[in-house]
Amino acid sequence: MKIREEYEIRKIGDEEVLVSHKGNSTNLSRLMVLNHSAAFLIRETGRRSFDAKKWAEMLVEHYEVESYKAESDAEQLITKLKKEKVIE
Repeated sequence: MKIREEYEIRKIGDEEVLVSHKGNSTNLSRLMVLNHSAAFLIRETGRRSFDAKKWAEMLVEHYEVESYKAESDAEQLITKLKKEKVIE
């Protein structure tokens, strides 16, 4: 899986959001507010391929959470991103 090219993280006020853009225009009707861990995963992954296992490993390493919790969180985020068609 990969984050689709037209999505990027932007900071709006104190929030980090995932927005869709095409060329020079940004579609703010397609924006998703991210928590710190989601923003971390998407930022660190960039345009590289990933899966739930990789993201879970990143969460364990960065946030020192239990692996079962990291796996659950990674799978939930991937499910949400797939539903919003952010992942290809």
